[in-house]
Amino acid sequence: MAHDSAARWPVYEILPVLDDPMYEGFAFEDDSPLKEDGDDDGDIIYDFMPNDISTKGRAWTAPRLAEVWTPRKVVGRTCTGSP
Repeated sequence: MAHDSAARWPVYEILPVLDDPMYEGFAFEDDSPLKEDGDDDGDIIYDFMPNDISTKGRAWTAPRLAEVWTPRKVVGRTCTGSP
């Protein structure tokens, strides 16, 4: 039943919506990191990465950001209601 595994594990390709202004992106005005663990590349994206992949492998845990999170200003087109 080697062929059966493809049916149980489908692969999805998610494509960005590039032709609708409603889905234009936005970005943090200040993307400096929130955590001060010294293990970042100077970008907020690394705050969302698990710190324990090297020790726990697939059993990694999501980082807790509640204590350090502050609202950030974003730039770009944002939607405040229904189209």
